[in-house]
Amino acid sequence: MLTEPATPVKDAYVLGHSEKEIERLQKQNNFLQVFTWHCFQEAGIKPGMKVLEAGCGGGDVALILAEMVGPEGQVVGVDLNPQALEAARQKVAAAGHNNIIFKQGDLQDIVLDTDFDAVVGRLVLFHLKEPANILRHLLDCLKPGGLVAFQDYNLLAARAYPIVPLFEQTLGRIIKAFRQAGADPEIGLKLNEIFRQAGLPGPTMRCEASVSAGPEWDGYEQLALVTRTLLPFMQKVGLATAEEVEVDTLADRLRAELIEKGGVGHGPDVISAWSHKPA
Repeated sequence: MLTEPATPVKDAYVLGHSEKEIERLQKQNNFLQVFTWHCFQEAGIKPGMKVLEAGCGGGDVALILAEMVGPEGQVVGVDLNPQALEAARQKVAAAGHNNIIFKQGDLQDIVLDTDFDAVVGRLVLFHLKEPANILRHLLDCLKPGGLVAFQDYNLLAARAYPIVPLFEQTLGRIIKAFRQAGADPEIGLKLNEIFRQAGLPGPTMRCEASVSAGPEWDGYEQLALVTRTLLPFMQKVGLATAEEVEVDTLADRLRAELIEKGGVGHGPDVISAWSHKPA
């Protein structure tokens, strides 16, 4: 539910790079992909474009982009983590796309072509210590007038109605863990500021969220999966113990408590922003 295997500066990515994490990210993509399609469609990703994806992770967003730019376009994904890139290459090969390539490197200093039509990223700025500086560097890869489109969370918007204590406790632990790891849970609300600091015009923005009152909502599992991945860090910094979290039954307990109250689960706001490099 909460993040991509983005390319943080010098790899401060608190969620790690295990096979389990890559599997979690695939499930997360199923949760987010409709919002990502909406963002890229409205921003103007079109057939024939050459698109740079910052922090491509396991390749899920690259596959969306490959469909949108078509065989005459190209997608270049950049990530710091070789394990994630290998998973991305396998996924792309299985899907039969030949318009995607991946490169390993740190977003703060990687040297790339300068003829991209668009630079995009999903849940990557969340982990960067200086997101505006990284974005300013990436603009060097973009043609004048080129598109910049990023999507990130406001985690503080996630909630249950009426209040479900376990839901509140689980979200609170996740948010505290990310903050202690240096990530910004409200980064989506700061996209306007980040774009302007990077030298871009103020962006067009939209906000979407997953909301459900039913037992089949993916949000229960997403919360449990992120908690499982963050649990070693939570234990390290004293936020919770494994016995307190009981992660193996967490999704079922979240589901049961929300349904018992006849409540509604509201996922984090997914905030999209897009603008164009000055000509």
